[in-house]
Amino acid sequence: MVEFALIASLFIMILLVIFDFGRAIYIYSSVHNAAREGARYGIIHPGDAAGITTAALRLTTGLDAAQVTVTPTFPTSDTIRVTVSYTFHTVTPILGLLTGGPGGINISSGAEMLIEN
Repeated sequence: MVEFALIASLFIMILLVIFDFGRAIYIYSSVHNAAREGARYGIIHPGDAAGITTAALRLTTGLDAAQVTVTPTFPTSDTIRVTVSYTFHTVTPILGLLTGGPGGINISSGAEMLIEN
């Protein structure tokens, strides 16, 4: 019985870590797609920062909108870069300690495209 308790707790912890990694991959995918969608909108409407943000936020379903940051920039006169960031908080306490504590992990992605003339 004691052996089962030791193995079961380890097994449950491994399942929670797998669950956290799955959530992190989903969040990265959402953030990456949101940056790409914001850049797509921005190549057609480069002066509409609110529209770029709205277009990017449309693809962040399932994420806390208060923690999503959308930043459109113009590295050159004919390109737009949209960066989307999100702070990911782990469920597993051990994984949280390994990845930087209770502050969370910043997951961000960017997309750069040429502005249509």
